[in-house]
Amino acid sequence: MVSVLEENCGPDIYCLPKADDTWVMGKLPSGMIRWNHNHPLFKVQGYVDVRLFEMTDTRKPVKEWINIHNNDGLLTVSLTKDTDWFALTHGNRENTSIMRQFRFLITPHGDWAEHQPWGPIFNIEEPPSFAIQPSNTHATESGKLARDALTPYGAKPTSTNIEVMIIRRRHPPKTISLTFDDVGTLPTHGPDSSDEKKNLEADGGSHQLIGTDSDQTPNSLRLTVKDARMIADTYRQLLRKPSWSGRDIETPQRTKSYYSDELMKRELAAEGTGVKHVTWTTLSAPETVPEDQEWSRNSIFVESSA
Repeated sequence: MVSVLEENCGPDIYCLPKADDTWVMGKLPSGMIRWNHNHPLFKVQGYVDVRLFEMTDTRKPVKEWINIHNNDGLLTVSLTKDTDWFALTHGNRENTSIMRQFRFLITPHGDWAEHQPWGPIFNIEEPPSFAIQPSNTHATESGKLARDALTPYGAKPTSTNIEVMIIRRRHPPKTISLTFDDVGTLPTHGPDSSDEKKNLEADGGSHQLIGTDSDQTPNSLRLTVKDARMIADTYRQLLRKPSWSGRDIETPQRTKSYYSDELMKRELAAEGTGVKHVTWTTLSAPETVPEDQEWSRNSIFVESSA
C-alpha cells in the first residue's frame, strides 16, 4: 500500500482504485481513492466532489463525498455490515461471496457535467459472513402469524361448541313456582324484555296463569283459575282431620243415641212406667207433611204399661 501511494499519480485524473481491483467488506481500510490533485480541473478551486456509482444504475450515486479538500488527493473508505449507505445482498448462499461492480466520478466542487471522465470499474466483495441469512425463528413466527390471521378472533373449535350444546341439553329443567290466589290474576315477572312483559288476557271469562320462570319453553305449565281453585280445595280437604267428614260423625252419633235411649228406659222403669217400644226415626230426606203431623228429627214413642 505504501509503494502504491508513493507512485506518481498522473497525468490522468484517477489513480486508485485501478481497473478490476477488489475491495473487501470488513477489511479496514476496505479501499482507497486517489486522484491527481495537480490536475488543472482541481488545482484552481482546491475542493472536489467524489461520487460512487454502482454499475446497475449510473444515474444515481450510492454515496457522495462533497467538498473534499484537494491537498493530498486521497480518501480512505471503510465498508462494514453497519455501513448505512451500502445495501447488503439478501439471500447469499453459505460459503459464497458476491461481487458487485462500481466506479467513481471526481469533479470540481459544484461542477457535475456528463462530459467529465469516469474512473475505472472495480469490484466490491461481500463475504458470506456479511450476507443476510434467513432466520428459522423468524420463519416459524411468520408461519404462526399466518395461521393466526386465518383464524377469526374469538372463534373456538367445533368440538367445543358441540360439547356446550350437549351439556345444555342434559341440564335438568328448573322447578316452576306458582302462587295461587282466589281473586284477581297473577302478573308475570321475567327479564326486562318487551316480549317477556305480557299482560294476562281473559278468554271466555276464565283467566290463565303463566309460570314465572325466565327460561320458558313451549311446554310451560298453564293453568286456569278454576283449575287452581280445584287444586287448592283438594289440598285443604286432605289437610282436614277425619272427624270433620259427615261419614265419620255418623257412628259416634248413633252410639250416643243408643246410650240416651237406655238411660231413658231406666228412668221410666224407676218411675213405674213401662216402656213397650222405643223407636229412633231419622228423616233421610226432606218431606212435606201436615203441620199437625210434623216429626222431629229424633222421635221417641213411649207406651205406658197399665
